[in-house]
Amino acid sequence: MLFLGGAKLIGPSKPVLGLVGDDVILPCSLQPAESVAEATVEWLRPDLSNSNVFIFRDGRESYQDQNPSFQQRATLFLQQLKNGNMSLKLSRLQLSDAGDYTCKWIKSGSQTSIQVRLGAVSEPKIYAKREGTKVALQCEAKNWYPQPEMEWTDGKGNIISHDSNITKNGQYYSVHGTIKVEMTENVYTCTVRQQNINQSRETNYTGKSSLVYFMIRHL
Repeated sequence: MLFLGGAKLIGPSKPVLGLVGDDVILPCSLQPAESVAEATVEWLRPDLSNSNVFIFRDGRESYQDQNPSFQQRATLFLQQLKNGNMSLKLSRLQLSDAGDYTCKWIKSGSQTSIQVRLGAVSEPKIYAKREGTKVALQCEAKNWYPQPEMEWTDGKGNIISHDSNITKNGQYYSVHGTIKVEMTENVYTCTVRQQNINQSRETNYTGKSSLVYFMIRHL
């Protein structure tokens, strides 16, 4: 937050969280509201050799020096500039978009920094295989970032110990976890979570009793 007379350049107090493939808004505005529709506003990524994420200069968008990785993905809310809203919208997020961004109002020389944290998630899947009087349940979740953790619970919420394996492909992680349970009418839940990006996904498996399997086999 920086000051220019009575105006304050306001950014978020916490990092902005986003998921790969989604859109995210990086808040930046003047309070009290003051029009920047004819001003020059710059959004920068100081850590990049070409730091220009988006430039609004002399009342119009300027793409001449924009970093190619942000082309057609970064934009301002042009109708809101008259209200002092300089927020940036980033579309179709990529892991490389994570980092520190600077919102800069050239007229005053004031700026504010916004940290963007990104993650990637997917829905876990459960595969069941009968092994005698038991069922082996394998839960699999692919293409997570950062590295996630997995937890199995039964219908009463009790945690079930399991064998797990984590593999990495590029920047993405896949996690596998297997439990073996009796063929009883119970619900088993596989939860995959990543606390740094405040994300979790879960899926359920509803078991059948061994009596049901016996009856089906003898029909």
